[in-house]
Amino acid sequence: MFFILSKIFYFLIKPFSWILLGLLFSYRTNNVYQRKRWLKYTIFIGIFFSNPLIFNAVAKWWETPAVAIQNIENHDVAIILGGFTRTGLHRVDDRYVASAANPRLTTALELYKLGKVKKLLITSGDGAIFRLFAEPEADLAKAFLLRMGIPESDILIENKSKNTRENAIFTKKILEEKYPNAKCLLITSASHLPRSADCFTKAGFTCTPFATDHKAERITNEPRTWLTPDPEILLFWQFMIKEWIGIVVYKMVGYA
Repeated sequence: MFFILSKIFYFLIKPFSWILLGLLFSYRTNNVYQRKRWLKYTIFIGIFFSNPLIFNAVAKWWETPAVAIQNIENHDVAIILGGFTRTGLHRVDDRYVASAANPRLTTALELYKLGKVKKLLITSGDGAIFRLFAEPEADLAKAFLLRMGIPESDILIENKSKNTRENAIFTKKILEEKYPNAKCLLITSASHLPRSADCFTKAGFTCTPFATDHKAERITNEPRTWLTPDPEILLFWQFMIKEWIGIVVYKMVGYA
């Protein structure tokens, strides 16, 4: 039930949904004053949540800072949290289709190739509510890594989890059975890492955090970095807001 409610609630925390609701309310009302009020609200939301300067300031405050690969100590296992694959696409072949969070996987692959990690553990099932035909993300990622020449003995998968809490609990079980004393690196998006690290700590083991796919950009004299509205930032905001609400809820229910 918690999983289903979280997915439904996710629609309501999207800035784009707020814009749609504002337009809907302005269209439905016959009161001229209320219509203008809703339109002003909608315009404000659109401008505020598409402004790169505002988003970058907030993202720099929230996101876990990047760490240079050469400064990372060697680890036994890289734990890669899912969300980096477009699992819902209808594929006509075995081609791997990445999502915007794909740096979680590609960075882990780079760390493996550089000898910084010995094993890759992918933790991700299928996070959809009604999608019955999709394969677990961990299975798709494993197939991709095998095609990239990674030995099967160096790939571990956890393909039952549906959220970050289950990522931590199910991963811990695998590591306790196969690598009880492993030194682990926790890899996920910079905005997702604070909640993820709390979940893994709550589950009872310590990992070194390693953030990927940062969304904050450097502000330059180019208008696009401080003035020009960017619709993509609406998507970035929904991920950020999801994490803020998620970490509050997780702490309330004891998941983090």
